[in-house]
Amino acid sequence: MSELTHTTLFPLLAVIARIAGLAIIAPVFGSPAIPKIVRGAIVVTLGFSAWTMASIAPIQEASLVGLSVVLVGEFAIGAAIGFFMALPLVAVQMGGSMMGQQMSIALPSMLDPATGGESDELGRGFMMFALVGFVVVGGIEQTYLATVGSFSHLPAASLASQSIITTLTGLLDVLFEFGFRVALPLVAILMLQTAALAMVARSMPQLNIFSVGLPLRILVGLMVLVAGLGIIGTMMSTFMPDMVGSVSEWATGVAQ
Repeated sequence: MSELTHTTLFPLLAVIARIAGLAIIAPVFGSPAIPKIVRGAIVVTLGFSAWTMASIAPIQEASLVGLSVVLVGEFAIGAAIGFFMALPLVAVQMGGSMMGQQMSIALPSMLDPATGGESDELGRGFMMFALVGFVVVGGIEQTYLATVGSFSHLPAASLASQSIITTLTGLLDVLFEFGFRVALPLVAILMLQTAALAMVARSMPQLNIFSVGLPLRILVGLMVLVAGLGIIGTMMSTFMPDMVGSVSEWATGVAQ
């Protein structure tokens, strides 16, 4: 093969493969609402753009099997970056689902077009809220720049390194903390409301507490939810940039 193939064509294919992995899972890029043709055009366009910006060594693999292994590795790295970037949104959705379960409105689950899976009303609403927050904090730009910067820092072999495990465990730790902090105020108040209704039912056995408890639980939950939206927004503005910055730092090797 010609030198141009090793220095230009193969690196371009590697870049497109990594961008394609990113577009499968990453927030906004991987939304099932985007048509496949449009997503393919986005992958090719961003791939050409990243190819002109990234510093990529020539790929000397001449065989089809060797090139396929390289492309699969690049695709996996892009998917890993997209997965890590999606974790803050998963945390917010988890908090919303916990709220919905405590408010007893999580029984009818529906298909969530943002994730392609089933979610309750509050979980789906909080996912939309988190998507807006992700865009506002510059998550789309940081995701793309992290992918471009990863070519000089993350070769395909880095998927088996200790750094990805350390990053994943750290993000999962923050994910659960973030989700519980989002849902904890409402859960705590609903627990107090349940205890108060239990005492009322104990003192007034003739009262049908089930017919009163469910509407009251939903009403109290909605009131607490509306009152706490500002606090939830503050937590999102604190945790989400930190988590996105951690992924960017891992991908590029540059402290944010």
